[in-house]
Amino acid sequence: MQPETATGTSVYRYGRKALLRDYRNAGFGLFATGAPLLLANPSSVMVYVLGALAALFAGYGVRVIHRQVSEIVIDDSAIRVRGLLGGQLDWEELDDIRLRYYSTRRDRSHGWMELVLHGQGRRIRVESSIDDFDRLVVRATREALSRDVIPDASTMMNFKALDLDLGLDIEVTETRRRSRSASKETE
Repeated sequence: MQPETATGTSVYRYGRKALLRDYRNAGFGLFATGAPLLLANPSSVMVYVLGALAALFAGYGVRVIHRQVSEIVIDDSAIRVRGLLGGQLDWEELDDIRLRYYSTRRDRSHGWMELVLHGQGRRIRVESSIDDFDRLVVRATREALSRDVIPDASTMMNFKALDLDLGLDIEVTETRRRSRSASKETE
């Protein structure tokens, strides 16, 4: 995929299909762990185990709600999360960009990616289930590179996995990143 050069304001939202799948998973998990709680003996250890699992699924459901009401806005000055737990990271404050892959299978054939941007003690995370994730990654990476924020080797490999050609060489980029880190440590 050859990324386009984007400028101006772009708005990204999590897609309906992905949200419905996540709601279904949260609901099923909550039902599967919550329903037996009604039948369990109150002094049973199972109450605690099922209660903890039900709380995890409820937390996952809340996270899905957060994604549904959130949108990511990127413009020439910042990336913003509008929604329940909004946040903003100005591009001038950006000091790290990471693209991580989380596998759900041993053979790494299924999973999801997460873009994480850091700066001034703030962090913005975007999951790959958002619509136009590739375009968002390209835009954020271009902003990072224009400010001499260099991705690490793992991030570079994940760019390749997304078939993004950003014109970066992994070895050269990793060397630049190490020398930049060393110069920051001596300051």
